Amino acid sequence: MSVKFIKIRFNMNDPSDRELLDRLKGMEGQNKFIKNALHYYLKREKETGLINEIVDAVSFEIQKAKLTPTVLPANNDLSDDTAVDESIDIADAFLDSL
Repeated sequence: MSVKFIKIRFNMNDPSDRELLDRLKGMEGQNKFIKNALHYYLKREKETGLINEIVDAVSFEIQKAKLTPTVLPANNDLSDDTAVDESIDIADAFLDSL
């Protein structure tokens, strides 16, 4: 069986490093804990990358569609049938532009 050792240094002048070391010393299975923490971190990093790729793709497609802002009717009273019709027209125009 091949085993690889790594060193980790804690700066005892840094309160957060000191707290991490104290917590690590107090637990059983320190190696397993550190490995699980690294796996979790890497998984989150991949998920964040995927989310950023999705956001970039959606932004690109929206820019390609050249959507133009539409001014809403001045009268936003939904009890007024004209305002409702205008709002529906605006929504339809938006959907048609996609």
